[in-house]
Amino acid sequence: VALTSGDERMRNMALVDLQQGIPETVLPVLIDHLVRPAANPQRRTAIRLLGSSASPLARRALRQLVDAGTGLFRRQKLKEATPAMLDALATLATACPDDPAVKPLLHAARRSRVAAVRAAAAGQAPE
Repeated sequence: VALTSGDERMRNMALVDLQQGIPETVLPVLIDHLVRPAANPQRRTAIRLLGSSASPLARRALRQLVDAGTGLFRRQKLKEATPAMLDALATLATACPDDPAVKPLLHAARRSRVAAVRAAAAGQAPE
């Protein structure tokens, strides 16, 4: 309930509580109310929290923030390097670099012309 609250302080307190662990039943709420809305001030914190979960739902939500599909010759494409995308990429790089669904994203990120994307692929979250 606190995650869906209109009160920013309540959402912040809920995020602090979730640092101890994210129950599987809370993941959809966290994703829907904090990760997906682009204008959410707690979005970056929520994205980083998802990295502490081994749930396929959490990993999929992180990948969706990074993955732009494939282009010509089936080369992996990445979404625009926004703070949320970079946070998600850095989270994936540190939480599950050996995940078969994550490896192509990290490989594409390491080849990026954008220094911040390469840094995120090495696990360095943006400031």
